[in-house]
Amino acid sequence: MAVSDDLDLALTLEGQGQESQHRSAVRLTLASLIALMMLWRRRSEGRRAIRSMTSEQLRDLDLDVAALRRESDKPFWRG
Repeated sequence: MAVSDDLDLALTLEGQGQESQHRSAVRLTLASLIALMMLWRRRSEGRRAIRSMTSEQLRDLDLDVAALRRESDKPFWRG
């Protein structure tokens, strides 16, 4: 193999490595996005459940009713 062939092979392998790293980063980003959307859905459902409960039900849970109401008023993207 000539030096230029070695260089071409090295550049090809390097490019493939970068593509692989890019695909891995995209997969990680996609997985993070899916996890975030699942978290938002759980928050939304939980807050909707709190809003549907009566004050008596909330008191039966022995939790601060005002704090639960404040929590249920938060948008889903707020922790």
